[in-house]
Amino acid sequence: MINNLKRTKASFLNAAKTVFISTRFAPLLFAASALVMANANAESNYQLPQYDDKIHEGVASCANSVCHGKATATNTTNVQLNEYRIWLMHDTHSLAYKVLLNDKSKAM
Repeated sequence: MINNLKRTKASFLNAAKTVFISTRFAPLLFAASALVMANANAESNYQLPQYDDKIHEGVASCANSVCHGKATATNTTNVQLNEYRIWLMHDTHSLAYKVLLNDKSKAM
């Protein structure tokens, strides 16, 4: 009997916590969902890059030595200016497009 009362009290306290947390954060959740809906409406006018009038320069425009393609890091600015070389040599994401051209990807 005592164990049943302890379990009942524990389940009641858990339910009370859930209700308290739910009502406490309800305005926040409502505001967040309103922002998501507003953003969804704003993005409905968004065009995919291949259909808009902007020109994609690709990485070549920023991979030179005066932008992000330096051989060594620079300590005089808040960016090291060697990010392209790090991405190319150490980040497997640089190979992502090549993966699309292999036989396994073509078979998919």
